[in-house]
Amino acid sequence: MDRFVMRRKESVAGSSDPASADQDMDTEVEVTETVDSQSTVTERKNSGAINPGDLAGQLMSSRREMIRVPKVSPNISMSMACLVWCSYRAGNGPSPHASNSSSVEESGSAHRCQGARKKKESNWKFLCYYCVQGTQVVRYSMSGQGGAVWMALWCMSSVAFLGDAVSEPQPQQHHHGKLLYILMDGFRWDYVDQQDPKDLPGFTKFLREGGRSRWTNPLVPSLSYPTWTTLATGQYAETHGLVGNYFYDAETKEMFSLFDAKSTGKQKWWTSEPIWTTAEKAGLRTAQYLWARCDVPIDGVTTAYCEPFVKIPGKAIFLKNIKNALGKFDEGFDFVQVYTEHTDNTGHNTGPDSPEIMQAVRDLDDVLMMLMDELEKRDLTDEVNIVIVSDHGMTSTATGAIQRHEIDDYLNSSLVENIADLGAFMNIKVYPEYIENVFEHVSKIPGVNAYKHDDIPDRYHFRDNKYIHDIILMAQQGYFIMASKYEKQLPPRSSFAYVGAHGYNPDIKDMKGIFFARGPAFKCGWTIEPIHVVDIYQVLTHVLQLTPQPHNGTWDRVNEIFADDTDVCTRANTNTIPAPVMCVLFVATLFTAIMN
Repeated sequence: MDRFVMRRKESVAGSSDPASADQDMDTEVEVTETVDSQSTVTERKNSGAINPGDLAGQLMSSRREMIRVPKVSPNISMSMACLVWCSYRAGNGPSPHASNSSSVEESGSAHRCQGARKKKESNWKFLCYYCVQGTQVVRYSMSGQGGAVWMALWCMSSVAFLGDAVSEPQPQQHHHGKLLYILMDGFRWDYVDQQDPKDLPGFTKFLREGGRSRWTNPLVPSLSYPTWTTLATGQYAETHGLVGNYFYDAETKEMFSLFDAKSTGKQKWWTSEPIWTTAEKAGLRTAQYLWARCDVPIDGVTTAYCEPFVKIPGKAIFLKNIKNALGKFDEGFDFVQVYTEHTDNTGHNTGPDSPEIMQAVRDLDDVLMMLMDELEKRDLTDEVNIVIVSDHGMTSTATGAIQRHEIDDYLNSSLVENIADLGAFMNIKVYPEYIENVFEHVSKIPGVNAYKHDDIPDRYHFRDNKYIHDIILMAQQGYFIMASKYEKQLPPRSSFAYVGAHGYNPDIKDMKGIFFARGPAFKCGWTIEPIHVVDIYQVLTHVLQLTPQPHNGTWDRVNEIFADDTDVCTRANTNTIPAPVMCVLFVATLFTAIMN
């Protein structure tokens, strides 16, 4: 039994209003999880050669002797056995004129099948029964090779037409398995829905065999580094302390800057334990590819393998790292994380509604399809869970579509110590004696909400941290705050023109992200109401059977997505027999019948 305590946020149940998810109350909840960490597969040991005449009976002798054959469904295996047995009986069975007692005595396997049918033990046993009983009818109606051929056709028809009708996926055994955690930066909640499912076979298959939330509600601010950290800790930005892509320590005068590895790698910023550290402490082997600062030790613990974040856009790096992740699972790793900025980079450069962003989504789909195919080839479909998330969405900020305001037109930079970030969000450190003066002026910026520190709304969970300074600015959708031209600006102003951007109010639909999940720990074909990005962490700890660290997630938002031993879910393989396999089986059966 794993016992853990989690912080919960109670929200309006079942609400479809995106804003309602943030209007919460804190409670402490103790949750007890019982986990079946064992998966039993009984190996079958055969002594000596198998007599084809007894094969069907041996296959049906006991449920405990069922062996799970990777990537071959029970019906296919049973059908093959039945066909071989039937063919053998056709060539070697008693004469059509033999006595009834003799026929009954020599068809013990048929009686075992019949017994299975009467006891209604399982569908695949019924399939064998149907085949064998049909064999008896045909065999006593015809003689010679002609009878054998007709008998073979009878068996094939029983398999072809009954195979699908009587097949039944088996309940899953739930030790939760391994976990691949994929972060698709800037992947808006509706990107998959904008395209024909035929154009996105990977996402279509993934969601059919797993599920999704309608969307995820982002942090304040809806920016990358704060959310990357939330996705690894389950905490709001005010709790884990990564309050922006850029921010300033007024005590030490140090700065955190998104693309400056020296600044982001300082131990001082990293005060909350990420999931990879918790997993390593529990004895799991973990690996990260381009995921934040996975290389920074926490409590002296480092991950087994880490490639920290660097900016590498495009499809190729994602494909490479997914292949690397598969290699890590081959090596016995338990938990692998992969980051891609393909949709974020494309969205910033061309906008969220461009043909380029649709192609970027198809690029990710190609890699996802390859991933699922490779898991199937490796027999890992029922061992590896996949969770796909994004940190935020994207909205259009193309020239002519929005209003851009120069912060320098409203702010005297000599009155402030630091101006962090730009666009949709700014975090301003003001010299104490000028706070009222500065606030009065920045409050006049059209389409921008200005908040003094103590007046930041509670529902944003963005106040109680020393790196959240005197005044924050939040642009409304359709507005954009240009960076200051002065040296107080972090990062320094550049000439880059954002065609798409994020960082806006989390209530804006374009800021919503994704949560998709598939694997042995999850049900099939589910859709749940919107969740918050803080809720995702507890999903990961549940799948990995870890005791979570203190977090802000709400268990009730996600608890219904998990499978149990009563759930039936078929992934990757199907219990129907493909046409090429049917043809091969038919030819083999016909040849055996004629030769006999």
